[in-house]
Amino acid sequence: MATSPVRDIREEQRRQEQPKQGRPGSERAQCPSGNGKTPPPGGGWKSGLPAFGVALALLGALFFLNPAQGREVARLWKESTYTVLGLLPPVFLLLGLFDSWVSRERIIPLLGEGSGIRGGVLATLLGALAAGPLYLSFPIAEVMLVKGASLRNVFVFVGAWSTMKIPMFLFEVGSLGGRFAVVRYAVSLVGIVLIAKGTELFLGKEERRLLLARYETEA
Repeated sequence: MATSPVRDIREEQRRQEQPKQGRPGSERAQCPSGNGKTPPPGGGWKSGLPAFGVALALLGALFFLNPAQGREVARLWKESTYTVLGLLPPVFLLLGLFDSWVSRERIIPLLGEGSGIRGGVLATLLGALAAGPLYLSFPIAEVMLVKGASLRNVFVFVGAWSTMKIPMFLFEVGSLGGRFAVVRYAVSLVGIVLIAKGTELFLGKEERRLLLARYETEA
């Protein structure tokens, strides 16, 4: 039996809108809580409250058992807090500009699933040319995921940030010798690639799909 042209047009519109709305049942798959809301990646800032409470309890116990050592720990904690507060605001400002000015469509070909070797090289360069402590790479990695970067390239980026920074390499050349620096750099590169690929395989396709789906809702 022939179908109506109007009905065919409506069916085509439904198929085009389905990727935006999600397939039936996908919302339940992405929302383990079952309330229709996608939980924030990593559990949000509230997930860190138990650890913060435990740290405060340990600090209080240390003050009680050894007041001098407790004051020293509190002093170091205060200095570290000031350092973090001095570094994070500029990073978040730059990430906000990046999120606003760079579209997801431009990042996916460069760092997405189909970027191949070029994506891995770019992720390595981004991490190696970075400056600052490792914890600054985590908010950047989250924005990369929101923009469509693959998990493998994000793992490579974080690994390169931690062990392949150019200033670290130059310091090793001057203090430990060029041969040692080059060998260490090459071994670090191979290790980062293997760890990134192994972690991706360990997660499995379904786990990766659910994880990336969380960030796609923020894009």
